[in-house]
Formats: sequence, C-alpha cells, structure tokens
Amino acid sequence: LRICRDKNVEENTRIIMVTDFSHGGDMMIVRPHIKSPADLKGKLIGIDQATLSMYLLDLILRKKGGLKNLGEVRMLNIRGEKADIAFSRNKTLDAVVTWNPAGYHAVYDHGGSYMHSSADFPAQLCDVLVVWKDSLEKHRETYKQYMKIWYKALKDPRILKKQAEIHQVDTKEFSLWLEDAKIYKTPEESL
Repeated sequence: LRICRDKNVEENTRIIMVTDFSHGGDMMIVRPHIKSPADLKGKLIGIDQATLSMYLLDLILRKKGGLKNLGEVRMLNIRGEKADIAFSRNKTLDAVVTWNPAGYHAVYDHGGSYMHSSADFPAQLCDVLVVWKDSLEKHRETYKQYMKIWYKALKDPRILKKQAEIHQVDTKEFSLWLEDAKIYKTPEESL
C-alpha cells in the first residue's frame, strides 16, 4: 500500500491500523450539466487536495471517465468538510469531491447530483493510522493501548451519541451515516 509520494516518509512510516473502508461516504457531486465523468475534462473541481479525495477523483476520472490523469481537469483547493458551502457559493465549480455530511447538503440543499462514490470502488479508500517507524519502536505498548481503547470506544453508545451531537444530527441519522463505511470493530477484523 502506497501512502505517500515522498520516499523518505514512505520508508520511515508504518500503517499500524486500518480503521475503516469507505463504502459510499466519499463522493463526487456535480452540477446538472455534467452527465458523465468524461464531461469533466477541462472543468473546475473543488477538492481538498490534502485528503484521500484526490485518490477518489483520480479513480473516477480514469476508471469511469476515460481520462488519463488529474491534469485533464482544473482543481480548486477547498476544505472538504465545507464543500457544500463552496458548491453553493462558487458557481464556477462544476463538481466537488467530498464526504458526508457535506456531500448530502450539496445535493439536497444546493442542487447537486451524485456522480460516483467510494461504493463504486470497493475496498479502495480506507482510513488508516500511520506512525513514524522510530516512534513505533519506542512506544509500541502505547500504540497497542491506543488501538485497544479505539476498538472499545466503537462499541460505546455514549461515543455514538456524542459524535451525533457534534454533527448536529440525532443518533439514528448518525448511525445511518456510519453505514457508508465498513468500520472494523475488533483488531482481528482489520487484518
């Protein structure tokens, strides 16, 4: 698994945990005049360039749109969690690549349409915990404890309730959002 284009970073980091695979929670939202990913050639796409959204955009353009690479579109760096606001305010954006709840709002509040999502690319987009190799060697037990607490927290209904409050939705709605990801609830599941 390649995590970085910087060889020094890649050689000196380790993935110690896969927390989930996105299954629809990451998505591309388009304006009504965009009918297929091929229509995005030369168009302006809002995207958080410091996130996995870049990989999703690349997959959509190459595998669904027949484009060769990211250089065939124009990109505007936006904050992914605010993509719905950018989509609403910046009418020059032909599409945004984001995640929920921003994707939901771009569609239902601002007239966008779903084009493709991580559900179209099973097991391709995952969230991971990456640590420096030397830190792992020095603090292995601390990382084991962290992972143990992580998996315990996933089973705690108080955590679910708090996350729902943070996102200003009820617990039932937040639970539906979680269905957009395959979340590993034990270390064994993630292996």
